[in-house]
Amino acid sequence: MSYPFLIQGSNIVVVIGNKSHTISKTHITYNKVLEAIKANDWDTVKAVIDPVKVVLNYGRGNVSVQGDKLFWKGAEFNGTLARRMIQMLEEGFTIEPMVNFMENY
Repeated sequence: MSYPFLIQGSNIVVVIGNKSHTISKTHITYNKVLEAIKANDWDTVKAVIDPVKVVLNYGRGNVSVQGDKLFWKGAEFNGTLARRMIQMLEEGFTIEPMVNFMENY
């Protein structure tokens, strides 16, 4: 099964179901999505775009993101900082400075 997509400028837009997903060139998953589209690997496209399935590790491995949840040393971390970091990731920004802050706090 393939999904409708559009590559325009520095963005990829993929429609899965009735939801549109925009991945900017600065987003950590951009190249993976682009390569999967080129290879007609739609399972990978969906897995990478679906935030519930994306797991990212940062810094010394103390901070991880699983879907829309942030974890600190394996425990779920809630609060303003965690919500902002998730929002920044979804918008394609790096969270490394915030991870460094958490690890040096």
